[in-house]
Amino acid sequence: MVAGYQFMYDWQKAHDPQKVARWVSTNFPPNTPTQGFPFWTQKLGMTISGDWQIANAAKYGGGKSYKFTYIPVPKAGDQPSTWAGGWSMALIPNSKVPDQAVKFIEYITGPDGQRVYTKETTHLPTLKALQADASLFDPQHKVFLDLLPGAHSRPPLAVGGIYWDALTAAQGSVELNTKTPQDALAEVASTVQPRLDEVGC
Repeated sequence: MVAGYQFMYDWQKAHDPQKVARWVSTNFPPNTPTQGFPFWTQKLGMTISGDWQIANAAKYGGGKSYKFTYIPVPKAGDQPSTWAGGWSMALIPNSKVPDQAVKFIEYITGPDGQRVYTKETTHLPTLKALQADASLFDPQHKVFLDLLPGAHSRPPLAVGGIYWDALTAAQGSVELNTKTPQDALAEVASTVQPRLDEVGC
């Protein structure tokens, strides 16, 4: 993680952190609608994103052809790595309709529901048995399927939101060169660890 943040710190430093920040705030302000994403407006030549961009390319890409690949690896020959996430289905404590909720959860996480979800959301199915059914998704998903063996999932943390926010703030300070990667990540640890201790993690 430190090495990744160091890469960002050094790149930003070489390209003037304030100038880069102005470009981002001008071309990609918070709550930018999908069609205003600078990749679709031709202000970015590449972007790091996920499989949802396949559908966005068809809708907002202006008929251009887009290709997908993995993020460059640190050393030639290294195994590509990615994140595989997704949505969770959960039963709200004290639900007034627990039986219906459980029935829906069983449906949406089962083969029939996954077929509908996969087509409607243009994602890959999370059920491995359905990943062989190429009729469920765009052929461009092949590159994402091939990356799954090297994929990681975010750990389920009771303070996941706090951790995400702390990492985002740290990344921002590293990008602006206002903190070194080590200092920014030490601040993440000092913010998040006490909360983890509170919940017994």
